[in-house]
Amino acid sequence: MLLMLISKILFMFMNLFIITNILLLSSLHPITILFNFIMFTLSSSMLIFLNSNNSLYSFMIMISLIGGMMIMFNYFISLINNENSKMKFFELIISINFFFISFIMIIYFMYWMPIFFFMENMILNKWSLKIQNIYFYPMNYLTIMMILFLLICLTLSFKMSTIKMIPLRKIKI
Repeated sequence: MLLMLISKILFMFMNLFIITNILLLSSLHPITILFNFIMFTLSSSMLIFLNSNNSLYSFMIMISLIGGMMIMFNYFISLINNENSKMKFFELIISINFFFISFIMIIYFMYWMPIFFFMENMILNKWSLKIQNIYFYPMNYLTIMMILFLLICLTLSFKMSTIKMIPLRKIKI
């Protein structure tokens, strides 16, 4: 039970670090932002899996969010002129280290998850997931987190398309 709580807290901190990395990122290159959102989606789906004990729900959310993000960013990549990423070397090193640490934490928790769930299922009764349960206590934070995720995506896509420094391509009619 304590290990399960610690793992949930660690995944919440991973999401918090990824969100702050996205917001404080000085580079608005679409590939960098797409990579940040993929890491956020992976850690969010692991958190959903921890809270719901239903892998199909978290898998469907992960697939739909990653698919939507890839379509949206491919659209913006095709509209924005080719430009080099203006990321500094120090920011690149920090970003790469952060992603490796996040990836190692995800691999570690994926390795130990069956043991955690076996121990929790022996102690607690199974909690059945219905569609209306996403608005109740354990799942409402995840629903709010997904809403905030889509709001951040909308804000960043608007910010990318209205920047004065990056000209959009002219469409010939």
